Amino acid sequence: MRQSGKKHGQTGLTKQGDGELRRLLYLAAQANLRAKNSPFRAQYERERAKGLPSTAALCAVARKLARLAWSLHKHGTSYDPLRVHQQNQSQNHSHNP
Repeated sequence: MRQSGKKHGQTGLTKQGDGELRRLLYLAAQANLRAKNSPFRAQYERERAKGLPSTAALCAVARKLARLAWSLHKHGTSYDPLRVHQQNQSQNHSHNP
C-alpha cells in the first residue's frame, strides 16, 4: 500500500530496470512453475492466495529468482533446490505458533 498526498492505494508493477532482463526473469519464472516439483510453486501459490493477479505473482517469483541468482554469484555457491525448499518450510513453520 502506498499513500502520497491525495493518492491512496496499491502501486502497480513498475517498468524500471532493463526491459530484456525483466522479460527473461519473467519467462524463467514461468518455466520454473511449469517444471515438475518446482521449489517456487509454494511462493506463487502464497502470492495468489493474497489476491495478487497471476502476472504479479509471477513477478514475485521472478524477483525471488533474481535474488537467488545474485546470492549464488556473490557467495560463489551452487544451486541446491532442496535448500530453497527447506527455507520455505522453515519460514512457514516459524510463522505458526
